[in-house]
Amino acid sequence: PKENMDSERDRHARNGKFILWSAISISLFAMIARAISGIIENGDITSMLMPQSIHGWTGPLGLILLGVMSKYGTQTHAAIKNKEKSGKKRLMHGRAADFIIVLGAIHAFLGFLYTFAILT
Repeated sequence: PKENMDSERDRHARNGKFILWSAISISLFAMIARAISGIIENGDITSMLMPQSIHGWTGPLGLILLGVMSKYGTQTHAAIKNKEKSGKKRLMHGRAADFIIVLGAIHAFLGFLYTFAILT
């Protein structure tokens, strides 16, 4: 029924916002950790902020894409509520999500390998 679809769509939107803010928080934590490492190793807060690995580059890229996907999702949600056309926005939201899933898997795997490089 329509009520169930509306509630599921609202739940999906809330979960999406939670994921976006979680990703922003994790990224800020990583940047702060890199800044502290820069202070400890080089005495300069900015010396280690630039990504130095593929893992480091896929994080900010994924965060930007997550923001874009969230924007398309919000626009799709608003269009559906206002009974407007939403097909193109929904398609872009889905494609961005597919790309983020692949990028996230690569990022997680590289992070796993990067952890071993740090520990050895």
